[in-house]
Amino acid sequence: MQRGPLLVVDSDRLTRDAYTRQLSSVISLHAVDSVAAARPLVPLASGMIIEERLLDGSGLELLEVAYETKKRVPTMLLTGYPSSATANRAFSLGVYYCEKPTEPELLRRFVAEVAEPGTLRVTHGIETWAPRYRLTSAEARVLRLAALGHSHDEIAASGETDSSNPRPRIIVEDWRWFAGARGIATSS
Repeated sequence: MQRGPLLVVDSDRLTRDAYTRQLSSVISLHAVDSVAAARPLVPLASGMIIEERLLDGSGLELLEVAYETKKRVPTMLLTGYPSSATANRAFSLGVYYCEKPTEPELLRRFVAEVAEPGTLRVTHGIETWAPRYRLTSAEARVLRLAALGHSHDEIAASGETDSSNPRPRIIVEDWRWFAGARGIATSS
């Protein structure tokens, strides 16, 4: 299935150019400078990186457009002027709210989420669970496969498990329970 481009909306030309240089080799993107230019592109986007304060309005307006058109895509709202009111609004709309300048690692993870939906939550889940359960790197890889929806048979075929060690199976079952409780989609 062909995915739409990442929509980048930032009023600063140098910032748009930097995103284009950094991200265009990973994902197709449209970079524009205003709410007016972005509005018709929202329905086509597979994800959005939006500056909060644009010259012709607020990036939050584009989130409203997305919700009106029933377009739910991974979205990152960036701001150089953080406020609790805007953060609360962003979180209520289900978007990532970040201060400028944004950490490159966070951008990389976000673009991975746009390219392969679910990866940002999977990565966060693994980072949370690996230290909690003192997972080995092999066990963390098993957890990642489970979180991405691979079956027990696929995980066993991957060579990441040892039939004499029941711990990876328990990790997979715990992850599926956790994901279900949080509304994160997984396959059996």
